[in-house]
Amino acid sequence: MATIKLKRGYDIALTGAAEPTIEDAPLPEAVAIKPPDFRGLIARPAVNEGDAVKAGTPLFHDKTFEQIKFTSPVSGIVVNVNRGERRAITEVIVRRDGDAVEQLQVADPAGGRDAVLATLLESGLFPFLVQRPLARLADPGVTPRDIFVAAMDTAPLAPTTELLLQGREEHFAVGVRALGALTSGSVHVASAPGTELPDLSATANAVVHRFEGPHPAGNVGTHIHHLAPIAGRADVVWTCSLKGVLAIGALFATGALDSSCVVAVCGDDAPKKRYVRTTIGARVDTVLGGEPSDPATVRYISGNPLTGTQITPAGFVGFHDSSVTLLPEVVAPRFFGHSLPGFNLASRSRTFMSTWLSPGKPTSMTTGLNGGERAFIATGIYRDVSAIDFHPEFLMKSIMAEDIPEMEGLGVYEIAEEDVALCEYICPSKIEWQEITRRGLELIEREA
Repeated sequence: MATIKLKRGYDIALTGAAEPTIEDAPLPEAVAIKPPDFRGLIARPAVNEGDAVKAGTPLFHDKTFEQIKFTSPVSGIVVNVNRGERRAITEVIVRRDGDAVEQLQVADPAGGRDAVLATLLESGLFPFLVQRPLARLADPGVTPRDIFVAAMDTAPLAPTTELLLQGREEHFAVGVRALGALTSGSVHVASAPGTELPDLSATANAVVHRFEGPHPAGNVGTHIHHLAPIAGRADVVWTCSLKGVLAIGALFATGALDSSCVVAVCGDDAPKKRYVRTTIGARVDTVLGGEPSDPATVRYISGNPLTGTQITPAGFVGFHDSSVTLLPEVVAPRFFGHSLPGFNLASRSRTFMSTWLSPGKPTSMTTGLNGGERAFIATGIYRDVSAIDFHPEFLMKSIMAEDIPEMEGLGVYEIAEEDVALCEYICPSKIEWQEITRRGLELIEREA
């Protein structure tokens, strides 16, 4: 088992971490599956408002790959099929009612790729698989060269692997075994030093690696780059989150869908900082354990502060997300701005006194940008926080110029939004790195 030590990166130490205990949240009255959670998806509805569904009933499917189904996590009634711009479906909301479950034909993980793939497509768990390059919903017609599982997360306030795995070790092992049937290569499982993973010896092509270092050491893009880099657009690999592996493993281990998951509730404004056991797609208010003291000054995020999606208090936890973060929303500029010494403010550039007097100490952070967008200057600071060997600022400029050959030469096939999130965080020009990256990947998919 190799240990890869990374030096480049930056750990954002924030206050508001979840307490390391797991509680059972109330059963959510409603859950939602949201097509925007799946890059590359063009959703076509399979139900109408008012329809009764079981857990496992398809709610919508992909227009491009119709065999990819997105199923209901619970039994109940479809109460809303919400749409956004150009009539695109933004979420399908199901009100819980009863415990009926669709009967599925679940294959043996040792039964071969076709059998395992058919089970994942029918159950609605295939969308946990993401394809790289382009970081989009995987194409079931392609056999990936390798599959990568990130059993670690180094993002700020990220949930710990040990608590997500607690009591579900068998599901993890079976999930990795099922993934092993889908690839002609290896299943690379990356974890942090000291993390005890279940025995994966039953999966002949599973390989465990250790990654040590600051964020983004836990990003799957970092693992791909250091273990088996993507050679070009035709060199396809798949990735799967820890949440996805556990859901897949539960299906093959028990023969039935298990929509339960563990979510970390964190952030300075979270009423109860804890881990809760809930349902995939649950309403946010059912996991919080109360209301913030002033909800109007809180930003609700499904996911972590760097890459999560802003939602409303009545919103739903994202399909891929294992955390909900509540941060103070900026309602007025800070008094005297950067003129104060900043004893309790974070700064990678060591602008504030806190970085000298108490380096590494968790600090509180708001959603303020501390300035607006300005000229994009190549400063050279971005490579210091990137664990992938590329030139971030030049790649961003090539995307902005829509220069596809230049983008390809600078490594666009190796990145996704999360791989440039730290660059966006430290950017003195306040450039929207993640948005630009997605725009470039969509341009490549559409034009190249």
